Amino acid sequence: VIISEEIAAYISDTKSSQGLFAVSARRYNGIDFAALQNRYLVLDGIADPGNLGSIFRSAEAFGFDGIFLDSGGCDPYTQKAMRAAAGSLLRVSFCRGDSRDFVSRLRGQGFAVYAASAESAAALRLGEVVFPTRVAVVIGNEGNGIRGDVSAECTERLYIPMRNVESLNAGVAAALICFDVFRTRTDRIFA
Repeated sequence: VIISEEIAAYISDTKSSQGLFAVSARRYNGIDFAALQNRYLVLDGIADPGNLGSIFRSAEAFGFDGIFLDSGGCDPYTQKAMRAAAGSLLRVSFCRGDSRDFVSRLRGQGFAVYAASAESAAALRLGEVVFPTRVAVVIGNEGNGIRGDVSAECTERLYIPMRNVESLNAGVAAALICFDVFRTRTDRIFA
C-alpha cells in the first residue's frame, strides 16, 4: 500500500525513515525446556529498547541458542529494539516470563548460570573463564543490575575488568560476554 509522506512521518519514530513499514503479528516462538541446547541469555529487566535489540544481535552473532526475557523488561517489538536488532529478533528464539524461574529451570537442566556483575569482589574475571558446554548468562537492568533473588539463584558471578568506570552499558557488556563465551568454547562451529 502506498501511503503519503504525512502518514509515514506520523507512524515513524525516526526523523528520516526509509519509507517502508510492515504490520505483523508478534512472534513469541518460545523455548522448549525439554529440548534445550547449550547457550542462553537471561535478561533481567532490560529497560532500554536499544540495548535489548543490540543484545539480540550479539546473541545471534556469537551462537547463542535463545534469550529469556523477564516480563518486567521492555517490549522487544518497539521500533527502537527492532531496528537495533537488525533482523536478529526474527531469528533468535526467545520467550518472556520470570527471570528467577528461568534461572532455576536452567540450573535444573545442568546449566552453569553466570550473573554479570559490575563488582569484582568474589567474581570471576571475564577473559579468564573457560565456559562449560551448557552455559547461561544473566544480564541485569541498566540502572539496578540483576535482582537479588535472581542473582542468588546463579551458580557464579562474572566481572568484566575495566578501568576508570563503574560499569558498562548493558548491550556492550552482553556483547563482550557473548564473544568471550564464543571465544573460549571448543564447539564454536555452527551449522
